[in-house]
Amino acid sequence: MASAISQLSAAAARLGLEALAVVRGGGGIEDLAAFNSEGVARAIAACSVPVVTGIGHEIDTTIADLVADRRAKTPTDAANVLVPDRRELRRELAHSWERLGESADRLMSELEVELDDLRGRALQSGPASKLGVLEREIASLARLLTGAAAQRPERFGGELERLRGRLQSSSPRLLVAEWQRRLEASHGALRAGARAGLAAAETRSPARPAASRGFSRRDPRPRLLLARKVGESGLLVDARQVAVGDRIETRLSRGSLVSRIEAAHADGEVP
Repeated sequence: MASAISQLSAAAARLGLEALAVVRGGGGIEDLAAFNSEGVARAIAACSVPVVTGIGHEIDTTIADLVADRRAKTPTDAANVLVPDRRELRRELAHSWERLGESADRLMSELEVELDDLRGRALQSGPASKLGVLEREIASLARLLTGAAAQRPERFGGELERLRGRLQSSSPRLLVAEWQRRLEASHGALRAGARAGLAAAETRSPARPAASRGFSRRDPRPRLLLARKVGESGLLVDARQVAVGDRIETRLSRGSLVSRIEAAHADGEVP
């Protein structure tokens, strides 16, 4: 049996085999012993085409059933597995297609509900909603103002002025102007703070003689210097960070210099 399975596996392409059925009718334990052998199990496992087993009765289970691609209850059931009823396949396909359509419709309905919910939340919390509330409030104030103007001025003069003040204070133009004023004030404070910070940094920088160390011979005021190695982003704060021959870039108050180190002296060293 193992040899037959191996031979059919080797000739499957030439014979046009698509699957192999290994079956036997009922029988005792001794009759089914061959299907528990290692040789048959290995032949089934190594077969080049799918193997369907239908050995004995439904209650019988052998090693061959365990290694096969599909186990059938009986030889007849194995034949049905290999050659199914076309009408039954069509019914199953139609049923699967119907369930797929129902699932798609249900998913689309859930997504539409979620989309409507998100759209409603966006409209309630967005700028358009706040502007609509403001417009309704202004319209209400305008109606009150119009109604008050139609009454006797001597009776409603004070109320008229109060409503006019509320209407003017709620004007979007005034609100925009106030926001613009605050923005300009914040920008001015930011620029002033930057200038103050720069001035403080220049004041804290140590005084160094000569123009290359932060002083001009004609202008004794200290200048803030920022130096780094060419091609690197870290600032130099210690002479020991450079070596003879290194190229450095020095940022001045106006412009920058690129120079090459000829000598470097740490604090306390004699040049």
